Amino acid sequence: MPTSRGKIRWWDLFFIALNAYLGLSIVCFVCVLAGSRLYLAMGYGADVDAFITASFTNFYFTQLFEAGFCLALLLATRRMVRKRRGRGSFAGYFRPIGGRRLLYAALSGCGAAGVVVLVIAVLWSPVHWHYHRKAAEVIGQPHSLGQLAIWGLIAVVLAPITEEMFFRGLLLEWFQQRLARLPAALITAAIFALWHFRFLQAPGIAGWIATTEIGALGLLCALWAQRAQSLCAPVAAHAAYNATLTLTLAALLLTMA
Repeated sequence: MPTSRGKIRWWDLFFIALNAYLGLSIVCFVCVLAGSRLYLAMGYGADVDAFITASFTNFYFTQLFEAGFCLALLLATRRMVRKRRGRGSFAGYFRPIGGRRLLYAALSGCGAAGVVVLVIAVLWSPVHWHYHRKAAEVIGQPHSLGQLAIWGLIAVVLAPITEEMFFRGLLLEWFQQRLARLPAALITAAIFALWHFRFLQAPGIAGWIATTEIGALGLLCALWAQRAQSLCAPVAAHAAYNATLTLTLAALLLTMA
């Protein structure tokens, strides 16, 4: 990872996250303005709770939030990197690597996703995933191939670039300035897993299993970032992981159609 021209400081990371949430707040404000008009048009009357529930289970509404946060985080990260290291330094994190190494990184992401699918298949009945209906009620899930394509675009393109730049770029670099490589990778993987809040979205063992799986992906991406000295490898692994899960969901949708 690039370390020249000014080290990243802990308050840089804090302000990047803060700016990302501020950007999300702007998106929320715009959605509230639009939603207030829809609220009157859809005839919910005084039942505000019903309208909020309907909004947060709407696929397009939730994807707008997801994309808005990713874009805000990416722009805040880019601004901070350019401020510390000058123009062009953002692209320096994505140093070109060999095609073979890029392929191996992508295959490792596919393999990790395959393990996740296998774990879910084995533990579906014992863990009682379907009991956690509250998680499904607050997250709009794709119910058609068109919606799945939108979800995949965000999950396979936007999210990997954004998250890898922040977690395996700046955050991992900050820890590596203070710790050995393996502890730095493990800590950033744990932060990455907790950042997704799966343990809150799916209370109980199911949520913690999902959190552990995300942590394993974070560790895989961190090790690739350290080995390749470029974010191209972890982005490839992350994108392949999300793409494999998206294609698995697409197969399930086609089966149930």
